[in-house]
Amino acid sequence: MEEVIRINDNVRNILIKHTRKTNVAESLNEILKNDLTRKMKRYKIMLKHFENKYKLDFDAFEASHKNSDMKFEMEKDYFDWDLAVTAVEDLEEELRSLES
Repeated sequence: MEEVIRINDNVRNILIKHTRKTNVAESLNEILKNDLTRKMKRYKIMLKHFENKYKLDFDAFEASHKNSDMKFEMEKDYFDWDLAVTAVEDLEEELRSLES
């Protein structure tokens, strides 16, 4: 579904200038891709942090600790790690949808 929006000339000019695109739609697409990429990098840093901390990838960590009693810090890490894994997957899918 397409939506028509009004953008004042100043905003339009700034969008075009800073993205070096030829129209507002391309500019907004570029800005959105850049924002999604920035967020994905942040979550990938989280993934690396947990992989280095536990010397495992998420799936191996989850498999080895799934039925164990985790201490508070480890449980918090688990939920944050799971969030980061899911976020990266979602962001990758959203980026792919913008490419097509």
